[in-house]
Amino acid sequence: MIFVDTGAWFALSVESDPDYLVATRFIEQNYEPLVTTDYVVDELLTLFSIRGEKQKGIEWLSDVLGGNLVNVIV
Repeated sequence: MIFVDTGAWFALSVESDPDYLVATRFIEQNYEPLVTTDYVVDELLTLFSIRGEKQKGIEWLSDVLGGNLVNVIV
C-alpha cells in the first residue's frame, strides 16, 4: 500500500508540473494499492483551484469517486 500526498496527485494530473513525467512513470510501473486521506483530497482540490487548474480538479475527483484509482481513508 502506498500513501499518496497532495504534491504527487497534482504532479500526476497536471502535465506542466515539473514532476509530471516522473510521477506518471511511477504510476505506470506501480502495482501496489494507492491510499490517501480526505484531508489530502481537500488540500488537493484547493491547490487545483489556486493554481488555475479547477477543471483538472473536477476530473481528478470524478476519476477517484468513479473508479478504483485510490482508497480514500476518512
